Order: sequence, then C-alpha cells, then structure tokens
Amino acid sequence: MEVKVNFKSLIAAALLTLLALPGTAATYIYDFEAEYKNGTADDDSVDTVADLAGALLIGTTLTGTLTIDDTLLSGNASSRTYAPGSITFDQIDAAAYVPFTQTSVFNGGSDLVNLSTDINTYPVGELVSWISVFLRDFDGDFVDDTDAPTAIDLDELETKEMAFLGNIVGKGFARERVNYEFTSISAPTVIPTVPLPAGLPLLGGGLVLIFGLSRHRR
Repeated sequence: MEVKVNFKSLIAAALLTLLALPGTAATYIYDFEAEYKNGTADDDSVDTVADLAGALLIGTTLTGTLTIDDTLLSGNASSRTYAPGSITFDQIDAAAYVPFTQTSVFNGGSDLVNLSTDINTYPVGELVSWISVFLRDFDGDFVDDTDAPTAIDLDELETKEMAFLGNIVGKGFARERVNYEFTSISAPTVIPTVPLPAGLPLLGGGLVLIFGLSRHRR
C-alpha cells in the first residue's frame, strides 16, 4: 500500500511545534559590593562559612557576582519558585556552600526575593553551613505577580542582606551567623536561554526519515 505524504501538513506541524516553545528565560548576573553589618559570637565547636566571612569583619568590602535565573519552576501570582541562582566572592572561596537550592519570590504587602538552601533536606544532628540572600521591600513595589525581578534598586529595599550561616540541624537558630549588607548592585548582564522541548529533535528526525522514504519510493 502506498503512503502519500502531505509535506505541507508536516511543515505546518513543525511550525506549530516551534511556536509552542516555552517563553525565553534568562539569567541575570550582577556585580555587587557589601559591607559587614553584624554577627553572632564564634562557636568553636563548629567550622562553617560564617567563620570565613567573619574573618573579614568591619572595614572590608566584600565583592563578587550574584546570579538570578528567572526560569519559573512552580507557583502563582503571590508565591513562586525559580531555578536556583548562585553567588561568588572575590575574597573567600565559598564554593562548598553554593549553589542555592531555590530562589523564592513573594509579593503582596511586602515583596521578598530569597536565594537560599533548604535545610529541611538534611538529617537532624548534621552540621549545615550555607549562605542566604534576602532582598525585601515592605512597600510591595519590588516584584510583580508574573516575573522575577530583573533590576535591583537598593534604595527601594528595607532588607538587602546576605547571611553566612552555620548550625546543627535540630538545634534551633544558627549557632554562627555573619550578616553583610549590599551597598551596591550593578545593572545586570542578561544572558537569554531558550529551553529545547525534548520532542523537537524527534520531530526533526521523523521529517528527515519520511522525506527519505518518499524519495526512495519515487
């Protein structure tokens, strides 16, 4: 039985698949400066990233880069989770405490962007050392109900800190905590990313195969 191939229909299907691509996402890379704000007393029983940050203390400007990825993972108009961001420092090697596990955005009343590690994934009794970034605007003008923030104006924010933390899970609040406050954050460098649907390569391969079979039959 001969199979007739309608190439116009196939091309139309291919175009529809391309139109169904997810919206363009992007990563936003910011250069920052931060100053020591405050911290808890050192706890000699634990060795955490707070010790690294605390060694700089007053008078040292901490510099580095902050990355936010606006790839939406889940959420709604008031609470959303995005792909984890990252942070690097020029003065300290904090690679063991990064990347974050999530970027959370809350809006309505007060707006909060939080890049953090989920310590609930660690067993009770384990030493956890992590970094969190808190950007908060109590007037509710920082983020809208659809996107992650792309420009960070520190003058709008009441909270603009990163915390270097260390604790033993199940032992209450952090045993060690050193807070730095952002004093400058640059305009972002934007790197667009377009996710590729898993079925698109299969579609392309199928079109090539059908075209080859059609030529063979002729």
